[in-house]
Amino acid sequence: AGGQNGKAAEASLFVFATEDKQILEVQTVPTVTMSLPRTLSIEISELTTFLGCEDLMRGTRLTAVLRRGGRLFANSSGSAKTYGLSEQVQRIHAFISHNWSVPRYKKFIALSFHFNFKGASAITLIVALFAGVASALGVFPTVDDTTWHGYPAGFCCRLFFVPLFFMLVFSYHDLCGLLGVQGPTVFLDKVCIHQV
Repeated sequence: AGGQNGKAAEASLFVFATEDKQILEVQTVPTVTMSLPRTLSIEISELTTFLGCEDLMRGTRLTAVLRRGGRLFANSSGSAKTYGLSEQVQRIHAFISHNWSVPRYKKFIALSFHFNFKGASAITLIVALFAGVASALGVFPTVDDTTWHGYPAGFCCRLFFVPLFFMLVFSYHDLCGLLGVQGPTVFLDKVCIHQV
């Protein structure tokens, strides 16, 4: 079908069916596209960016947010000290949206798994491979497990693998901070918006 000005009109196809997949109706509905006037588009762009207000674009390092078990989430009150944890930035990697009614430990757990999972998994895998090789070479002790495997089996990985992983999930950001790696720049309202 032809649209206005000789352009082909785009359409969406909708199929209505019953639960037993009997087709009741097929409709073609024209797709409506809307373009904003250039001046309005520019105004919206200016409102949704920090153009001309670059000093408002602030961020903080993930290590500061997760430090001491997410201590920043203990209460909603901000201060000059918490604002001092942020700085003017060119780019924000993550916007942390949260609810103050959710307990601090839940936020810390969620953020730790989100940001630390890959690093904790990689380090745990490397340590597990090292322990496996050390067990195979007889450096680490083994258990005579001929019933299941037919050869002696190492138990260091089994014993330490899970605790090591969880310890790293909840402390990987601190480990990175000790090594001078500050992690991604994030936005957290309490730190990036002046509260006083």
